[in-house]
Amino acid sequence: MSIYLPFDILTAIFEEIDDVRDLWHIRTASRTFCAAATPFAFHVLSMIATKGSAQNLGQLFDVPDIADHVREITFRDTDIDRRGRTINHGASFPPSPHVINITICLCAPAVAGHLPRLETINLTYYPRYANQLPWENLAFQSSILSALVSSFRVCVPNLKSLSLYNLHTSDHSPLESPSFQTVLTTLQRFELSPLFDTLHPLIVDDSWSHFWGTIRPRVLTPMQHCLTELTLHSNVHVGTLVGLSFDRLHFPHLYALSLGRVIFDTSVGAQDFTLRHAPAITQLGLRMCRLPISPGSPSPIPPMALVQNESGFGPDSWECIWDCFAEKLTALVSLRV
Repeated sequence: MSIYLPFDILTAIFEEIDDVRDLWHIRTASRTFCAAATPFAFHVLSMIATKGSAQNLGQLFDVPDIADHVREITFRDTDIDRRGRTINHGASFPPSPHVINITICLCAPAVAGHLPRLETINLTYYPRYANQLPWENLAFQSSILSALVSSFRVCVPNLKSLSLYNLHTSDHSPLESPSFQTVLTTLQRFELSPLFDTLHPLIVDDSWSHFWGTIRPRVLTPMQHCLTELTLHSNVHVGTLVGLSFDRLHFPHLYALSLGRVIFDTSVGAQDFTLRHAPAITQLGLRMCRLPISPGSPSPIPPMALVQNESGFGPDSWECIWDCFAEKLTALVSLRV
């Protein structure tokens, strides 16, 4: 005996299925199942840095019934997880020029009208390849970012979430373009994890300082009206000497904040920035954050992160900071340290 469920019941059932492969199989069962499962099966389009993955993704852009349902597009380099951490034995070489060219061709159409409901873009690059010249690691990143920014000039997407993991700062000029900053004004969620290339410190030192010096006015400031979730991590400790500052930054709707390897110095203002959002913050994460100490003292903190202020080294002890947070972060329900 056949059992026929109302379409809205099928939709409610398929919405609870987490494994997208199960949804793909369900679509082949019948036309009704196909219609009900398709919006969830293609809610997220994921691509890794391989020729086959890029070509398969490109074919979907030509199918309106699928493209109309895409809310999120994710690019992940090979041999890393979604947070940019290496898995298995890692990658030895960057993607081939052929894969790079395919990816570039796909990025622009992805946001220039082919995916009308696109709300989320996640880009995760491999942190470092073995035996490579410094500019080889930048080619792939620069190509994708430039293609996206070019597409923003044609059609501005209504993005709600943007994640950039393992961002190499030697070339971040696309982030400073007016078209990119226009997109930032609608973001509700922003995740940024830049890299300091310790293998080539002389090459990236100036760009590293320039990046942190411009991150507040060029990237964070345009988001202040809409942003609700902010993740800002670094692979080395950052402080005043590289230009990091949270001065005068305020996000009225911010409820989730995660800082990684940020120096809690008075001039950086990380503590004041957190307390400025005390009425709304429900989630706080501090990953390997530290206080400034005197140069010459044994510490794994690189010299660029050491800061001295008028009252000595360090604004407070961690004990004082925690006591202050406990008193003033009255809405907090989740703390990860």
